[in-house]
Amino acid sequence: MQFNQQITSVDQVLGWPAEEQVKLRAEIDDLLSRAFPRMSDEVRKEWLEDHFTLPGGSIRRELMLLRDDSNKLAATMLFDYGAVEAGGTVSNAIYVLARIVSPEYHGTGLVNEIIKKVMENWSPDLLLTTCAHSASLHSWVRLPLKGLTGYEVYPRLEMKEGMETVVTLP
Repeated sequence: MQFNQQITSVDQVLGWPAEEQVKLRAEIDDLLSRAFPRMSDEVRKEWLEDHFTLPGGSIRRELMLLRDDSNKLAATMLFDYGAVEAGGTVSNAIYVLARIVSPEYHGTGLVNEIIKKVMENWSPDLLLTTCAHSASLHSWVRLPLKGLTGYEVYPRLEMKEGMETVVTLP
């Protein structure tokens, strides 16, 4: 299946005409409801507002939208990008705030394609993630075992002496 992909920054979205922003807000809200049916209204509103909030400073907030053949919003990924300092070293980092995938696309590899595209386009030194549930965390920490190489991913799983070991941010 092919997806129409649009990558934009939140500051660009905030410059769209009001009716376009309202439409996008409704689409993301619908996607959140389908992807996380047990999410409370309060938490869903917080997640939705993240898509329309600037992070401040020199950090950029980026939004990837993927639409199916019928132009329905199938998935999104919201992330911050910029320089961070960890252990006295400044690195370019991506901090994933949310990735939302419609249930009919779970298990299709769409999420792996999304993150690969982001890593290719932004080439960060670090990938940091936030996870809303254990299945999401499980898929993120396994990225390096699935062939995503050349990047530091935290947290992540590594094979050491035949066992999977969790590696957290140093």
